[in-house]
Amino acid sequence: MIKKWNGWGWQEIGFNIDLDYVNLIPSLEKLFEQPLEKIGSPIRAEQIKIPESRITGNALKQLCLIIPEKYIKRDHSERLFHSRGRSLPDLFSLRNGTVNEFPDVVIYPQNNQQIIHLLKFAQKFKMAVIPYGGGTSVVGGINSIKVKLHNGIIILNLTNMNKMLKLDEVSQTARFQCGILGPELEILLNKSGYTLGHFPQSFEFSTLGGWVATRGAGYLSDKYGKIEDMIVSLQICLPDRFLETEISSEIAEGPLLTQIFTGSEGTMGIITEIIVKIKPLPDMKKQQAFLFSSFNDAIQVMREGSQKHIAYSMVRLSDYEETQYYRLLNLKNNGRKKLKNFLLNSLGYQTPCLMLIITDGHYARMEMHKISKIVKKQKCIQLGSGPVESWYASRYKTPYIRDYLLDFGVASDTFETWVNWSDLEKLKTEIYLLFDKLRLKMSKKYLLMSHVSHISAQGVCIYFTVLYLHEKKNPVNEYEKLKSQITNTLLKNNGALSHHHGIGTDHKLYMKGDEQHKAKCKIMENLKKELDPAGILNPGKLF
Repeated sequence: MIKKWNGWGWQEIGFNIDLDYVNLIPSLEKLFEQPLEKIGSPIRAEQIKIPESRITGNALKQLCLIIPEKYIKRDHSERLFHSRGRSLPDLFSLRNGTVNEFPDVVIYPQNNQQIIHLLKFAQKFKMAVIPYGGGTSVVGGINSIKVKLHNGIIILNLTNMNKMLKLDEVSQTARFQCGILGPELEILLNKSGYTLGHFPQSFEFSTLGGWVATRGAGYLSDKYGKIEDMIVSLQICLPDRFLETEISSEIAEGPLLTQIFTGSEGTMGIITEIIVKIKPLPDMKKQQAFLFSSFNDAIQVMREGSQKHIAYSMVRLSDYEETQYYRLLNLKNNGRKKLKNFLLNSLGYQTPCLMLIITDGHYARMEMHKISKIVKKQKCIQLGSGPVESWYASRYKTPYIRDYLLDFGVASDTFETWVNWSDLEKLKTEIYLLFDKLRLKMSKKYLLMSHVSHISAQGVCIYFTVLYLHEKKNPVNEYEKLKSQITNTLLKNNGALSHHHGIGTDHKLYMKGDEQHKAKCKIMENLKKELDPAGILNPGKLF
C-alpha cells in the first residue's frame, strides 16, 4: 500500500465517501446554504520542481561510508514526501505546489551507531537534521527548515528502527526502538497479553518516538495517561554521545532528564529507544452513550465523575453544534430526522449534546454503574452502546474527510487546548463570540463546533472544529490570520497552546508572547546550546 504524498493516510483505502459519509456534501450544502462543486484537481507530484540535492561530491562519499547507499534516498518522490507534515497549511502547499524548501537527502538509519556518526557528519558539513517518524505532525513539527549557517537538510526517517528489544513481565515494562508504528507495537504487546493503552487518532501512521517527542495523547488517556505518564526511561543520541535517562520516573534525583526530552520535538536530541510501562489487556469493556439536554448539564456530570475519581477510560462530549453535524451526516431518512427533532423538542431538548463513555478492566461494570448514578442527576436519555460503537468504527477515518473537502474548496481544521474547569465556560463562549464577529466582518459562513476529548479532576481538553470556504489565491495566509485570532482568544482565556499536538512551527510564534513562555524559552535555548552546540537538530521548531 502507498501513502498519499499530499494528504492523509493510504491512497487506495481508508475512506470511501459512498460508504462512510454519503451525506457529507449534501449536509454541508445545507449548512453553508449554497451548492458545493469540485474546484479542480491538486497539482501532480511530477509537476513540482525540486532543486538538485546540495549533498554531493565529498560529502556524499563520506555519507556512504556511514550508512549503506540503499538507505540513502535522494530521489524526487522521497524528498517531496518528507518535505511536509499533515497540517492544513502543509496540505495547501503540497496541493498547490508552493513548498519552498525540500530535504536534500532522506536517510533510513538502522541503529544507534549510525545515528551518532550521521550527527557528527551533519556537524562537520553544517547540515540541519530533522528526525521523522510517521510524518503525521499537524503543527509543522517536521517541516524542512534550515537557517543561514546550514548547507542543507537531512531527514532521518527512523521507521526501520522498529523492534521490541525487551519485555520485562516482572516489572511490567517493555523496551522499544523509536520507529515502531502504533499497530506493530500493540500487536507485539498483545501477543503476551499486554497493552500500552496509547491510541491517538494518528495511531495507524505515527511512531512511539513521535508520541514521546510531542507529549501525545490517545482516546484512552483518561485511564492510561498521556505518553509522558507511560515513560520509564529514554535513550538519546546526541552529536557527541549517547545518553540514557533515569531508570524510572519514580525517583527523586533532581529534575529528571526524561522530562527534558519528552516534548522536545527533536530539537534537543534524537530519541532512539524508549522503555514504557505496560498493562495487562483489559478483561472487560463497558460502553454507553447519553444524550443530555445541554452542554452545561453534561459538563457537570464529567466534572463530578472525574473529581470523584471514577475510572473513565474515555469520556467524549460533543456540544450541540457538533452533535447536530454528526446527526446530519448519519440520518439518511428525512422523515425520521423530523420525527426525532420533534420528539426531542417536545421533551425539552432544545440543545441536545452527545456524550460517549467507555470503561474497561476488571471494574468496568462497577465504574459504569457509578457514572449512571451521577447521570441521573441531570436531564438525559440513555442511548445504549450503539453510538460508541459507531464512533469507534470510524475513529481513524475522519482525518480523510479534510482531504476530500479540499477538493470542494472547503477547509477544515481543529484547534485544541487544555483549560481548567473554572475557565472552560468563558473560553468556549469567547471562541463562539469570535466567530460571530468574524461572520459579520468577513461576510462569510464559518461552521464551528466543539467537543471535550480528555478530562481530569482539574480540567479538560476541548477541541474546536471549524469549516469554511477558503480563498483560492492565498489560502495559507487566510488560515494563518484565522489561527492567530483563535489562538490569541484561547490564550487570553487561560487556555494552553497545546494539549497534545505539540508546538512545531505553527505555535512557535506564541511561545514568547508572555513572560511565562519567554522564561521557559530562555531556559530551553540554554539547554539546546549545551546539548546541540552546532544547532543542527530540527531548527526553527518549538522555541
